[in-house]
Amino acid sequence: MSAFRQGEWAILSVEVDTDKVLDQEQYQRLEIDGDQLTIQPSGMKFKVQQSTSRSAVLESRGQVFFADFVAQEQDQMCLELSRPQFSERIRINAMFHA
Repeated sequence: MSAFRQGEWAILSVEVDTDKVLDQEQYQRLEIDGDQLTIQPSGMKFKVQQSTSRSAVLESRGQVFFADFVAQEQDQMCLELSRPQFSERIRINAMFHA
């Protein structure tokens, strides 16, 4: 079971390390359904392997990602992804779509 709030999240910003990514064609929304997260319209899918109230282990295309997330408000969150073999950090700020 996933600790992520189910539904559609509008992506407000994406940062790789400390650089903002301004590609709204690829990163418009985060869809969470069951144990799957999908970044749309890019179609990048993550399967939630395990999760707690503030962290998760995700898998995408054979790669393992560690995710830390914070609900800033009930309808906003910051999701930070990292991979053990890379020093890269990806931060996604999103707002829940009712």
